Amino acid sequence: MEKLTDSILRGFTASYKEGGDIYLFEVAAGGTGGEYAAVFRKSDGSHYTAAIVPAGKKERFSVRSDNLLNCLYLEMVDIQTDEVFYKAQFSPLEEEQEPLDDEISLRLDLPEEEQPSRDFSVKALGALSEKEEGLEYDISQEALPEQLSEVFPEALPEVLPEKPPEQQPKTLSRFEINEKIFEENLTPCLFGENLPGEHKFYVFDARAGQLDIKIDLTDSSVNAKSVYAGHRSSITSGDNPPKIIGLITHRTSRYYVFGIFGLPEKEFQPFGGVTGFVYYAKLPEADLGGYWLMYINADTGRICLPKL
Repeated sequence: MEKLTDSILRGFTASYKEGGDIYLFEVAAGGTGGEYAAVFRKSDGSHYTAAIVPAGKKERFSVRSDNLLNCLYLEMVDIQTDEVFYKAQFSPLEEEQEPLDDEISLRLDLPEEEQPSRDFSVKALGALSEKEEGLEYDISQEALPEQLSEVFPEALPEVLPEKPPEQQPKTLSRFEINEKIFEENLTPCLFGENLPGEHKFYVFDARAGQLDIKIDLTDSSVNAKSVYAGHRSSITSGDNPPKIIGLITHRTSRYYVFGIFGLPEKEFQPFGGVTGFVYYAKLPEADLGGYWLMYINADTGRICLPKL
């Protein structure tokens, strides 16, 4: 088996062997107590948990290649504390995806100066005209007889009154369910008033981490707290919450927004930006820092930068 080169090593090892559509892994967990999850982190912010390994034990498991698309790292994470005890780069497969028209897709393989514009101003990114937005025109029921008479002058159809639709109980989307959870359980945060669009932010504290807030990604669903898992801040946020979560609806798209307090320097960027925290928004008081933000399209599950 080929051994993975690790960046954090505390008695943990990992190796793998490729076999067509199947990868065989062997991992060993250090320590004397607890259990660790073998987690594959992906470039779109999602993750795939492949196995649970008890401390001091060695486990073998197999993973289908389609579950490793866009994988960046293999991590061993304490299932109680979310602390990362082992991290190794592992990028066997990549899948190219086209971005939506109203979004900028991030390219992890490009240097910062060649990345798409991260300027949220209307002047820089522009706005769609009414024609470009694809307005739809409906033909009304009353107009049908006149139009049909030009083609079939001797046989006009009888226009029957429409029956009122039966009232069906509305099924809430995942976004609407989460919006209700936020409003009823989380503490509102005033940050975001200087951002374009109508952002609604809430404090993501220990109580929020215990709630069942599911986020749909392109190929899986995760709890919102996993987005922050493994991050350790080297600065204090003062009176500002260390972590925030928010919602925004723009045109026909809806987004989740995750925020981590920090300073604009690269050394304070969460996870080096590889998980999607690439936009920095300052607090109104410039000397107090700001938040690194990550946007997830609630309808497609893609990590992106919306054109607001």
